[in-house]
Amino acid sequence: MSAPFIRPRTVPEILDAAFQILRQHYVPIVTATGIVLLPSIVLAILLPPELVAISNFAQNLLLNFAAAATVLMVADIYLGREPDMKAALEKVGGRVGTILGAAFLQGILIGLGILLCIVLGIIAFALLFAVPMVVMVEGTGAMDALGRSNDLAEGNLLRVLGTSVLAYIIAFAAMFGLGIVIGLVAGSVEGPMAKVLISIVSIFVLPFPVVVSTLLYFDLRIRKEGYGLDNLADLRGPERPRFGGFYR
Repeated sequence: MSAPFIRPRTVPEILDAAFQILRQHYVPIVTATGIVLLPSIVLAILLPPELVAISNFAQNLLLNFAAAATVLMVADIYLGREPDMKAALEKVGGRVGTILGAAFLQGILIGLGILLCIVLGIIAFALLFAVPMVVMVEGTGAMDALGRSNDLAEGNLLRVLGTSVLAYIIAFAAMFGLGIVIGLVAGSVEGPMAKVLISIVSIFVLPFPVVVSTLLYFDLRIRKEGYGLDNLADLRGPERPRFGGFYR
């Protein structure tokens, strides 16, 4: 393949590209996720069962930062560069407030949609799916990220929902399978340790939907804005990208 190129992709192609990315760069992506989620796992081990809500809250909070780090590494990979885990974590650390603000607004809007009508909640989820990518790749503020995500997803709701549903089905199936294997190996595990094992398993599985969503974000930019290599390269600096194996 002498002249790889960025082009619109079908849903199966996006899923296939996500598998390729994880196959080639699984260690840095999973390591970053594990580093970010480690405090919540420690809390789950140390806190008594009656305070399990604290560790759950910490994990849900930290998942936003883990996803943000994954988005940055996938953006590098998409542009043909080696993912820089250290740089990704540092950038996440510098945008803590924006990441939390965007996640809070996204959650509020989706939650309100669900309260009003399940269908509205699903639509809100689709329209706002790209909020983390916009925040981390384009460097916008929380409010601007909401509108930007809406603009990208508008007119592509079925595509966004179909891709997202497939990604989460695959992730949950993998988590269920890994949970069974760990359960068989560890024997009968109950109480807080069961929660710890689930959290550990999630580290190895949850990056997949984030990888898929990031690829979908780029795909929509290409489809709706006609972005090509030179445009996308500007998002990550002046260095001209070298190409990875999933540009086929």
